[in-house]
Amino acid sequence: ELLRGTELFINRDELPALADGEYYQADLIGMHVIRDGTEIGIVDDIQNYGAGDILELDSGEMVAFRGADVDLIKKIITVR
Repeated sequence: ELLRGTELFINRDELPALADGEYYQADLIGMHVIRDGTEIGIVDDIQNYGAGDILELDSGEMVAFRGADVDLIKKIITVR
């Protein structure tokens, strides 16, 4: 209860190493999102209301992250 409302931070180099194909949500911010071959926006934030992660895009659209393909090199997320 003493920490309620407190912002917590950690240096990136202190985070555990990730296996191939893994990433932190922070890595997705700023990535371009593609659906059906067309860019629909850039990730501004990630929400989770209990049913899975939702990408909040700069276009105002919100899309489900489930089943998305992430290309960290090209900075592209392809959604269905």
